Amino acid sequence: MGLPILNDVHDEITRLAVAGSALAAGDPRIKKYIPPLQKLGEKAPVFKTLAERLDALLTADSKDSPEALMDAGMLLYSLRYTQGTAETGAPPPETGGAPAWAQTPLPAGNIPYSELSPLIDRLTSGSMENAGSIEAVFEAGRHRDPRLFRWYCAAVGGKKTPISAYVAETVIPDIGAEIIPFAEAALDLQGGKGHARLLTAIYRLKGAAAIPLAERALAEGSEHVMAAAVRIFGEDPKYEEMLLSYTKDRKAGPKGAAFAALVKMGSAKGDEALLEALGKAAVGFLEDALTASRNPAVFEKVLAQAAALMPAYKDNAPKLKILLKVIADRDDEAGLCFLEKALTDKDFRSEAWNLLELGKVFEILMGADTKQKNEIVYRLAEKGGEALSQWKIEAAIRIFTAQEVYEKCHKGVDKNNCWHIFHAYNIEWGSNWTPDSKKTWDRRWAKHFVTGHTFDIAAAMLYNDDVETWTMMLDHVVDRIKKQTSSTHPYYSTTFVNILGQAFTNKHPKAYEYYEKFIAAGFPKKDLAPIIELEAYMRNP
Repeated sequence: MGLPILNDVHDEITRLAVAGSALAAGDPRIKKYIPPLQKLGEKAPVFKTLAERLDALLTADSKDSPEALMDAGMLLYSLRYTQGTAETGAPPPETGGAPAWAQTPLPAGNIPYSELSPLIDRLTSGSMENAGSIEAVFEAGRHRDPRLFRWYCAAVGGKKTPISAYVAETVIPDIGAEIIPFAEAALDLQGGKGHARLLTAIYRLKGAAAIPLAERALAEGSEHVMAAAVRIFGEDPKYEEMLLSYTKDRKAGPKGAAFAALVKMGSAKGDEALLEALGKAAVGFLEDALTASRNPAVFEKVLAQAAALMPAYKDNAPKLKILLKVIADRDDEAGLCFLEKALTDKDFRSEAWNLLELGKVFEILMGADTKQKNEIVYRLAEKGGEALSQWKIEAAIRIFTAQEVYEKCHKGVDKNNCWHIFHAYNIEWGSNWTPDSKKTWDRRWAKHFVTGHTFDIAAAMLYNDDVETWTMMLDHVVDRIKKQTSSTHPYYSTTFVNILGQAFTNKHPKAYEYYEKFIAAGFPKKDLAPIIELEAYMRNP
């Protein structure tokens, strides 16, 4: 180590972690290191911060001492881990001049100890439901706590961690160079996709200084890590010949990355290699390169091969499904005409839907959100019946007025596929409190669902000022309560209470009358108590 004092303090902190933080009060073995650290702090503020945390540890009561020990220990850990090694070239303090890295101290931990452990658990749990809390920490500007650096890197490298990409692409770049040593320590060149992301994140922070690491990744890495390294070399045209050599690699990952990098680079030799590879049976590794390529010759060959393979699509499915997605991504007139003609065949579409991943083709067309592609999807969906009703509604919303959407689509929407309309209009379940100003659909949708006895959908789509349709729905609900053998079923109870509650909120002229009708029809009065309480509050808040 370049600074022995950090090792000595570390030994004392470790001792207290084992023996118990309560023993730190006034500990002379800790106190003796505070003056020299303060002296170092005159030239490097980070040492002054460490001295302050040690002093806080010495004066903390037994309740606060665990957090004080954690604060001091994590800053010390960050110093030793990121800056205290001899390899940094840091001169001993007596030679004069503080090391360059110490001029900018690490940020202080700004997350309370009580919140830290749960946050670390969320970072490494792999659960999608925890992604929101990680994003909230970032958006609040609290993510630059050095105690989290190790765990950010663990989250990126973790297997199938949903937040891996978010941390790698958003959090780590914002933290900057301070996290590099943690990322390099966490990187496993034999790891999977997460470690490939980690390598890319390190390169984004270090630039050309990361090239030796990328070279090691090519020599020693797993397929995913090798592919990431190939993409790094694709950032510089001087590596063109090396990338061309990797187009012959036996592993699909680095081979596909090399083709994509050459396309991005605008390499003429890369286009020649791409055309040659396109003539072979297996082209799955070429998908990124083919999608990115804007060489007319490449697309002409894609289209020609797709047309040639179509008659025997079952035998050529692995290659054809790639070609169809590439065609869907382009705005080429001939390609889109070919695609529409092929997908118009209902029997073909039914048999090939899963085999050729046609759902992804529709997603690509819709993702472009161009007038031409929206119209293609609408024409195809109009002929596709129930199986394509979701695409029909989404495309119709983009093409027609709200009134036209209802007239063209409502006959195909019922309680069995009503979620399509929710998805298309981005309506959330239980959103019947949405103000009318945010409702963009035709008013007739609500009556359509009331008539179909799909009350929860109707309530979400009903305009609050539509007294006539609200009355119709309340009458239907009363009738349903009378016929329902178990009106206290949780689903019906919640739905019906919400509907009546919304009628009160909307100041429906007969809200109290329907309250009495609900009870007379057999609905438990106790379940309606919250509505009366809410109404009373609204009158006298």
